[in-house]
Amino acid sequence: MSVTPRKLGGRPPKALPDSITEDRRWFASLLQRVRREAGFTQSEFAEKLELSRGYLAQLERGEKPPQARILHLLETHPDTAYAYKTARKQTANREGLWSAAAQDPETAEAELLPELSMIAIRQAIRMMPWDAKFLDSKVDAAVRAYPTTPAADLLGQLILLQDLAHRLQGTGSEDVLNSLVKVHALLGKVSHDLGDHHAALVHLDVAAKAAAEADHPSLQASWVHSLESLVHYWANNPEGATRAATEAEKAAREAAGSAQGDPKSHATTMMAWALASKARAAALRQDLDPAEKVRLIEEVRLTLEAPLYQQSPRHEGLYSFPPEKQQYYLAEALALASTGSEKVLQYTRQAVAGYPGLGPEDSYSDWAGVRAAQAVALVKLGDIRGAARTLQPVLQTLNRPRRIRGIQASLRNVDKAVDGREFIGEDLALANALQNQIEDFIADAPAISPDPLTRAARALLDLPTK
Repeated sequence: MSVTPRKLGGRPPKALPDSITEDRRWFASLLQRVRREAGFTQSEFAEKLELSRGYLAQLERGEKPPQARILHLLETHPDTAYAYKTARKQTANREGLWSAAAQDPETAEAELLPELSMIAIRQAIRMMPWDAKFLDSKVDAAVRAYPTTPAADLLGQLILLQDLAHRLQGTGSEDVLNSLVKVHALLGKVSHDLGDHHAALVHLDVAAKAAAEADHPSLQASWVHSLESLVHYWANNPEGATRAATEAEKAAREAAGSAQGDPKSHATTMMAWALASKARAAALRQDLDPAEKVRLIEEVRLTLEAPLYQQSPRHEGLYSFPPEKQQYYLAEALALASTGSEKVLQYTRQAVAGYPGLGPEDSYSDWAGVRAAQAVALVKLGDIRGAARTLQPVLQTLNRPRRIRGIQASLRNVDKAVDGREFIGEDLALANALQNQIEDFIADAPAISPDPLTRAARALLDLPTK
């Protein structure tokens, strides 16, 4: 199933649709019911909710949209909780949305949980504030959350943010165009994670066109090209990966002029990402012999050892490319390019040390990928037992939603390395068992599927579904 991207060039946003007026009327009725059940006058109720009486009156007349903070207060305040729950039972078709709003007031209108009904999801997009600031905050949150969040969990929200970005595009806001770049680039990566390579490339193409339309000083384009290189790399397309990484490097150099050597600037981050991506692409190239591949990768390694690239912050999602991630990329490149080397094995061990555990803020794909790189290095030295031990945490820890395309490709690299080495006796049996484990892991991987969230998003955006 494809996640079809929206086209560029939207119209200016129209007046609020009738559905939003209906939502306000519904909330106004709910608010009045709760106030009366709790026995408050408007003045008393406004004081309890810490609102002005005039604003409360506007809410009760349906002249203002509801706020998640108010929903949270209604559910949790001892003077209103019972009345609110009673009133809510009478509006069961809105239960999912408002329950989520009460539990998480900061992200209520945009947080689309898989268990919400289609009605609730339709309500969510209708209740979204139609402004660039809201859009930017949600896209920014998705970019930061991506490395630690299963791709399928982000898909529905990204589709809806894509729709909102295109609705706002006609305003001509630079912030909206920048958000459009990010959301399409991230949709490209998520689409690929879930097995749709074609949709990934189309989304990335739309992102690149939006970056050009924004006339941004190359930084967003660099981000897009780096993700494009990543998608080609995991699809085993070294030519495409090299071309995109080269474009990313060029764009980052153009943006670096305004960064003035700031190690925490996005231009510096993008340069490190582009160079490391070129190194990994070199490892896959068929036109280079192993010695030439290693030479190119070592050149990148020496460049990235400069202090400028060693201060990128960690745990900022796709906005950062810290030393640990740089070392992971290079370790994987060296493991794939070499024919078997203790020096390369030692480098992969150092890279694994950068990801000692899988904490809540750690990238699960990097954590898995660096262990697969070490397993490749071990296999090429004939140590199938060591390779099996190294991979067990990955094979046993990552559940189905986290078995994305990049991790599958990393494990296929191990499988390919095993095929390229002869084992006998117990080692042969262990090699076969490891390959079977890898095959089972990949067979039980996530894909873009017509779950309720995706179906609802598709219906909302008039996207084709199968």
